[in-house]
Amino acid sequence: MKIREKTTAILIAILMISAFAVAIPAMAIEGTHLISDDYPNADEARIVITMPSGFKLGDLDSIAWSEYLVAGYPPHVDVILDLNEDNTYGSEDDALVFEYAYNDVSHATEGSPTYGAMTDAWYATFSDDTNGPASITDTSMAWATKGAPGPLGGTFGEYNFFFKSLADWKAGVTYTADGQSEKTIDSDSIVLRLEIEIDSYIVNTEAYVKAIRVNSQTVTLSGEARSPMVSISVTPTSIDFGTIVLGKSYDVDDVTIDNTGETDILLSAELYTDDGFYAASLTLDSALVAVWGSTMTELQADKVVDLDLVVARTAAPGVHTATLVFWAEEDI
Repeated sequence: MKIREKTTAILIAILMISAFAVAIPAMAIEGTHLISDDYPNADEARIVITMPSGFKLGDLDSIAWSEYLVAGYPPHVDVILDLNEDNTYGSEDDALVFEYAYNDVSHATEGSPTYGAMTDAWYATFSDDTNGPASITDTSMAWATKGAPGPLGGTFGEYNFFFKSLADWKAGVTYTADGQSEKTIDSDSIVLRLEIEIDSYIVNTEAYVKAIRVNSQTVTLSGEARSPMVSISVTPTSIDFGTIVLGKSYDVDDVTIDNTGETDILLSAELYTDDGFYAASLTLDSALVAVWGSTMTELQADKVVDLDLVVARTAAPGVHTATLVFWAEEDI
């Protein structure tokens, strides 16, 4: 959870500045880390959930997860169907795709490539703006992946766009995509697996996924489907510089970053909500934060970070606040 804290201070005299409260929040990302960064190529990253033998579409009541979108387009889920019941996924089969832009379709009005998806916080499934569902259920909309992926607002069959609610698919839908044999999806269709994924078809994407639930039951990931937990603890969570004078250097208390996860990590830092004051004045271990905002800088895990504030003589008097976020990712 990212904690953002702010305090304020009062300008005391001319040529003096009140610089206050860089919040140093813990960025403890506890889910599976997914990165797809090869746009416009078809790069993908996914979590695979194998369903029990004989599990049918009619048995599927709900799918839900928590997602933290760093950048790009939110994770979606593919329901992989074995239509000819040969226990494999091939040309005779299909998959239903539940994704953000179609649930609810008002997301589409925000425009591609991200359709207004919100970043930097945990949200339930597609509900970041409260318009989309917090859980995929019978009323959620899905398109058949062997057909076309759009257009949004198109009618069933238009441009080979086969788009129905989960309840409709369970009730039975027969369709034919170009160059393919007729297919029927209904409640008896076998579900081989669920794939919660991101891709780089429309934009590079980075996200975390956790708390996956199928039919309200928590899914425990194991083996290759589960990435080691990446988690850090940062203390303190707020730093008060107090009233400071232009042109002077201020040595701030050390910030301690502990690796509380299950894998070796790399650390980086990024500055948010800054008016330019801290980017020009704050250093971490002799590296300007402004540089860290655009490139990954490696730090050791379990690190004590020195913060120094050297106030530039060109700085404007007033109250300056910002949020400094430390990021951790698996060292592979």
